[in-house]
Amino acid sequence: MYKIGAIPSPPDPRDYSVRTLLPVALPKTFKQHIGKNYDQEHGTCVAQTLRNIMREAYGIEFGTNFLYGGGRSHQMEGMIPAEAAKFLNTYGIAPYKNDRGEREVMDVIYYYRQNRVALEKVAAPFKGAIYGRAYTVNDIKSALYAGYGVAACFAISQWNPNSKGIWPCTQSTYGCHEMRVFGWDVINGTEYACVQNSWGSRWGKKGECYISWEDVLRVGDILVIQPVRDKEQEIQNGVEIRRTLRKGMRDEDGYTDVSQLQNWLNAHNYDCGAADGIFGSKTRNAVKALQRDNTLDDDGIVGPKTWRIIDGN
Repeated sequence: MYKIGAIPSPPDPRDYSVRTLLPVALPKTFKQHIGKNYDQEHGTCVAQTLRNIMREAYGIEFGTNFLYGGGRSHQMEGMIPAEAAKFLNTYGIAPYKNDRGEREVMDVIYYYRQNRVALEKVAAPFKGAIYGRAYTVNDIKSALYAGYGVAACFAISQWNPNSKGIWPCTQSTYGCHEMRVFGWDVINGTEYACVQNSWGSRWGKKGECYISWEDVLRVGDILVIQPVRDKEQEIQNGVEIRRTLRKGMRDEDGYTDVSQLQNWLNAHNYDCGAADGIFGSKTRNAVKALQRDNTLDDDGIVGPKTWRIIDGN
């Protein structure tokens, strides 16, 4: 029996999102480089997927225990992908030479608590990865083509793909499972996502499979991971992970999105005062007015739906 362990991330209005800055002509087929297939022993699929993506960025092997033991709000087997990605952003991931083996709950939680200080030190050079939710096939393909990692949560309705490597993931009969999407290909005239599993190289097509885009989007939990934020790379590649803005945020760490928002609001007759780069009450009230005018929930938070209104004008 294969191990699964993804708990779908609940919707969160604070989640970042993927934005395509410029239209890009995407090729008919595309595959990112992938390394060896992992063979998970426990419910570590989320940690396996994230360490896979980080390996591609840094060229070294990472362990799972620090991430699996620390990046959780519960004591059940498995992980919530967004929680794991947030932990990766804040604390990083420990190299395999410092974090060997693979442990399961509760052992891994105890291991994390006992070794936290030492592991945080060796993981710190790899913190800062940012993530955003992808909502469309174009989001995913554009992010992949730009060189970002994509981790997706799949509903598992059967254990193996068919002889062509196509794996239907139509309902969560057995639960949910996290895997890396690394490209797309055309099989018998139909385009599929190329997916790398963490069940060893003897599973599927040497550890890989094809999954329909409908099934990729089915659970609605797709994270685009940018291991190292590079603003110049974002502009060059035409894809960025965009912050969700709300009261209390400001321009910082290379972001100028609050002042850009304020300039847009003022230019479109939604008075928010001076474009000072601080998201205060006047900016929130202006955003709420914009949302009401466009039949959105007037929560004053600039997330994907509100950004789409702004981008379209």
